[in-house]
Amino acid sequence: MPLLLPQAKDGKLALIAAATPKRASFDPNLPTVAEYLPGFEAVAWHGFFVPAATPKPIVEKLSAEIRVFMQQPETVQKMAELGADAVALEPEPFAAYIASETARWKKVIVSANIKLE
Repeated sequence: MPLLLPQAKDGKLALIAAATPKRASFDPNLPTVAEYLPGFEAVAWHGFFVPAATPKPIVEKLSAEIRVFMQQPETVQKMAELGADAVALEPEPFAAYIASETARWKKVIVSANIKLE
């Protein structure tokens, strides 16, 4: 979205639909693909990772600081300018999300017979 939003604002590009499960905060009038194809979702996400052996208190401290940062008005505003929502999950829900995304996209890769080249 960071590359597309400026072009859409300049009228050089028309946004047809968002691939997010709900309407995007940057344009609530933009429909989602899921409104036409129920269940469709293809979103980009980013996360912070540490080595598996990192002590739990350190993971919890880093996670807490990241959540504070992601809730700051400046962060929320900048993310919105980039066409994203500022979201920060705690470690366990984030791990569950990664596992569900991995399983979901694995099914797509297998069913489409996608191979690395």
